Amino acid sequence: MQSLKSLLRNPTMWGAIALVFVSVVSLVAAFLYISPPWQRLVTFYTDDAASISVGDQVRVAGITVGAVKDLSFEPDQVRVRARVDDNVFVGDQSQIAVRMLTVVGGYYVNIDSMGNAPLDGKPIPRERVTMPYSLIRTLNDTTKITDYVAPQPINESLNQIQQGLGGKN
Repeated sequence: MQSLKSLLRNPTMWGAIALVFVSVVSLVAAFLYISPPWQRLVTFYTDDAASISVGDQVRVAGITVGAVKDLSFEPDQVRVRARVDDNVFVGDQSQIAVRMLTVVGGYYVNIDSMGNAPLDGKPIPRERVTMPYSLIRTLNDTTKITDYVAPQPINESLNQIQQGLGGKN
């Protein structure tokens, strides 16, 4: 059996100790990066996530308290998970509004914390989530308005105007 002194002079032993130390430090750093103990997840659903991307700021009352962690597609909606500081109260009736950061682009997620009880990991439904202006939604709403327009009188009026302008005036 080798003595302790000769074991400490062995470069293979020092390499093994260094490898174990680096592995432990890497695992702790990865754990803190993936699941920080000072933050928690807030989940919400939306039907249009075109203006949300991973890393976007999450704010409460204008103060940055976290960032969007990930987005995942589900059959009829998009699930968005965001990391929020643990000391921020998010109520069970909270609302989400995705807002423009600047005129030239960029968005952030604003949480309007409402309710007396904490959210406790329950997702915020898409009825309480508002997204910024969407051209597709606007066009879809426009067709609802024009469904009740009678085109026949408009067509007859335009034909009479065309005939009136086509003559010798």
